[in-house]
Amino acid sequence: MSKPLVHCERIDRVAVLTLCDPAKRNVLSRNMLSELRDRVTELAHDPRTRCVILAAQGPAFSAGHDLREVLGRLARGA
Repeated sequence: MSKPLVHCERIDRVAVLTLCDPAKRNVLSRNMLSELRDRVTELAHDPRTRCVILAAQGPAFSAGHDLREVLGRLARGA
């Protein structure tokens, strides 16, 4: 199994979501966005959660969307 792209840590009523793909500058790939959506949905339904902090590993918070995926979809006509 591969390493999760989004790590969730709880500190009392605060959840810290950390983007965990520093080698790719935490690019917002489909997999990253899917994991992020899943974690946020879980936290939204948890009454213990009062605050969510979004953080990232590595030297960059995020390089933005994964342009290889975007260009690949355009080339396929999707």
